[in-house]
Amino acid sequence: MTETTVVVADDQPILRDALVDFIGLFDEFRLTGAVSSGGELLELIRGAAPDVAIVDIRMPGGGAGLLRAIRELAPATRILVLSAAGEREIVMEMMASGANGYLIKGELPVKVVEGLRAVVDGQRPVSDELVDDEVRALLDRLPD
Repeated sequence: MTETTVVVADDQPILRDALVDFIGLFDEFRLTGAVSSGGELLELIRGAAPDVAIVDIRMPGGGAGLLRAIRELAPATRILVLSAAGEREIVMEMMASGANGYLIKGELPVKVVEGLRAVVDGQRPVSDELVDDEVRALLDRLPD
């Protein structure tokens, strides 16, 4: 079985370390780095080209510009946003800027792993509480 390479980018050390530790329990994933800013993430992606980046959009250097930069730098890298920001406008902006999935912080760790698997499989996981008709319509229009 091929391992999926994963990087984690979050400026909250406790959450970042917990994600790294939890994801490390699954043989199908190989962590290739953990960083605390958008700039560090771009450097890591430039060197490692991971299969998936788990990204907090509210860290230093985060946001839509970071997602677009990842898309340009490593088009094959899947982006799973993990953020406390749950406003529909933000979710839609991030999905339109290149996110493959969007989960709210506070999801059970197993949901994050399910989200990782889903983006690897080409799906667009979104936390249930974020999905309304407008978000669903945007997801249906986004290219694979």
